[in-house]
Amino acid sequence: MRSEASSSFPSAEELWTSLFKNLCERIGPCFARSETREGVQAYLRGLLSPVERKNGWQLAEEAGLSTPYATAVPVEPSRVGERRGARSAPSLCA
Repeated sequence: MRSEASSSFPSAEELWTSLFKNLCERIGPCFARSETREGVQAYLRGLLSPVERKNGWQLAEEAGLSTPYATAVPVEPSRVGERRGARSAPSLCA
């Protein structure tokens, strides 16, 4: 029986999850409604997933949704979030 040494480095999955959560926290304030924020997260997860065709139906299926409507709406931010997002966009790209 082989004993695996504990590593001080996170796995690739843990690192990706941590960075994705950080991104979602940073862009979350751009969207006024929690449903919209969740839709944006599902949309981003779908875009970053290994799904071969990145259309609305496949992204929705990857997110476990029955229709693509919840992931299609978040592409257009709320009016309040649009102004807030415009100010914070440069800091997201830094």
